[in-house]
Amino acid sequence: MNKYQTNGKAERFFLIYKTEFATGSFSSLKDFIKHYNKSHPYMRLHYKTPKEVWDSFKVP
Repeated sequence: MNKYQTNGKAERFFLIYKTEFATGSFSSLKDFIKHYNKSHPYMRLHYKTPKEVWDSFKVP
């Protein structure tokens, strides 16, 4: 079952993509994705980056 919130998450990603990547801030999509996951904290993630949240689920 799909949740309506999923569409909002995708829309937010593409909004950031359009405003940061498409304006020439990054030389490749790969660089943009690294920035998105490692350098950009989000309020919904309690001001953590996606990578920080992902790493918190890893088993030591």
